[in-house]
Amino acid sequence: AASVEKGNKKVTEAFLKFASGAEATQKMLPPILETTSLFGNELWWKTIAALQADAEASFSHLQALLGANSPSQILEQQSTFFRK
Repeated sequence: AASVEKGNKKVTEAFLKFASGAEATQKMLPPILETTSLFGNELWWKTIAALQADAEASFSHLQALLGANSPSQILEQQSTFFRK
């Protein structure tokens, strides 16, 4: 009987520790998710802006190459583009 009572006490203590940990986790989770969402959105917009800038630079480079009148102008355009 004493061992059953001791076992029940340990189970109760373990449950209380678990419940306390779960409560602390529930309190911490919303701010973590909010921060993650904020940085995730910021990163997403920065990625889109970088992709847009890259596409615009590539398009400008293509226009410059199509407007070249000689192979030397093409090489000059290429080297300028790669330096940027």
